[in-house]
Amino acid sequence: MATDQFKVVVASIRRKIDLMPSSPSSFIKVPEYIRLVKKECYEPLVVSIGPIYYKNTSLEHSQEIKLRDFIFFLNLISQFNYGLQEWYNIIKGMEEKTRAYYQNKIDLSSNEFIEMLMIDAAFIISLFIFISDEIPCENYDIRNKLGFFAKMNRDLFLVENQLPFFVLNDLFSTIFGAFYPLVSFMDLTYNYINSEFGLSSKKSVSTTLRGNKIDKEMNVEHLVDFLRIYYLPSKLREVGQNYNTTEHIKYPMTAKELKAAGVTFVAIDGDKQLDITYSKGKLKIPKLFIQDITEAIFRNIIFFEQSHYHLDSYFIDYMIFFDDLIDSPEDVQILVKSNIIEHWLGTDEQVATVINSIVKHISIYSRNFYYNEVCHKLIAFASKKRNKWKAILRRNYFNHPWSITSVIYLVILLILTVLQVYTGFM
Repeated sequence: MATDQFKVVVASIRRKIDLMPSSPSSFIKVPEYIRLVKKECYEPLVVSIGPIYYKNTSLEHSQEIKLRDFIFFLNLISQFNYGLQEWYNIIKGMEEKTRAYYQNKIDLSSNEFIEMLMIDAAFIISLFIFISDEIPCENYDIRNKLGFFAKMNRDLFLVENQLPFFVLNDLFSTIFGAFYPLVSFMDLTYNYINSEFGLSSKKSVSTTLRGNKIDKEMNVEHLVDFLRIYYLPSKLREVGQNYNTTEHIKYPMTAKELKAAGVTFVAIDGDKQLDITYSKGKLKIPKLFIQDITEAIFRNIIFFEQSHYHLDSYFIDYMIFFDDLIDSPEDVQILVKSNIIEHWLGTDEQVATVINSIVKHISIYSRNFYYNEVCHKLIAFASKKRNKWKAILRRNYFNHPWSITSVIYLVILLILTVLQVYTGFM
């Protein structure tokens, strides 16, 4: 009896193993325990991309917009002697490889899957071409998107709402490569992100790609992965750097505490969101824009980084740094007054709540906290009593021109008094 049960159990396990893909897929669904924290941050609001939400009835209204872009796209590629048949043939050749990208079994027939790829890929490529201005295009109807453009940007950068990057990259290269050899889909993607989320004005494509560690030979998973790369700091950890360091991790004090200790907050310009530095009492932080879509985008970058780069995290470390910096609306107010944070939320309290809630369920797997050195220097500076006294003096006596005049008057009066006493003894 036991032997028969053994055979049944083993046969069941083997069947499950046989059904597994030959290699692990790149696409990982957001697990339920993370989704339950804030479900709406992981699901699209206005537009579905890829197979996961393809049949979601709440997103049906976006199909008309995508179909209009599909018509535009077919008109655009017709000048390169490509039409509907050629577009179908290219997509059909990608079906098997693209299906293997997704972790769970896709509940779409071959016809449905190919149709989805044809329309969604055309939608994204058309949008990126229009925003980038790298390729001339006419009659692109941006008006039908203006009402929900911000939410559409949000939806394009959700981990479960993705097409594999190789699909978009290869499609663009196949059709446009011969006519625009100096422009890649990576160029278009960078320009789109820089236009919608960038910190600086637009630069040349070659400069921006090199400057943001985005190499045309990189194996980018999808748009969320690309956005993470875009945000990477100027200086990365050295390859093979020891992660088992015994150095104790230091986290920053709150903005209020650091200000009381004499630290000056300085907003810096640039296109590197994660470039936080400290020197001689000045904490320099690139400006952070916070709007309604920010929380969802940040949560999705964090989930992707946890899934693929948990021993080499940068964005997670950045959010943990801000979480420790912000503990109350007063901390947010300090950063707002320093022009480090600009937000379109209702109150500073809402900003504090968003920042604190994002990192609530994050675990650090590595002791190699990216901002450890910055934090050590900050704490060393803040712990010196003379810096605290200088901050108190500056806050209480030198924060107003009349206060400075009063202090100068008192010093002069003290000197005259001392001289008078001295001459009295003479």
